[in-house]
Amino acid sequence: MAAITPWSFPLSMGVCKLVPALAVGYTVILLPSREASLSSLELVKIIDEVDIPKGAN
Repeated sequence: MAAITPWSFPLSMGVCKLVPALAVGYTVILLPSREASLSSLELVKIIDEVDIPKGAN
């Protein structure tokens, strides 16, 4: 699944797209806006710290 987030509220949209997909086991490619990519990077760091099996994130 591809998740493209806007610059206006990337963290909220990233969470809204990632959580359901990861809950059912989909692999997700997150494509943040170039203007607001740091919040998406922090979101991925948090997800990496959580105990999700490798390959699922």
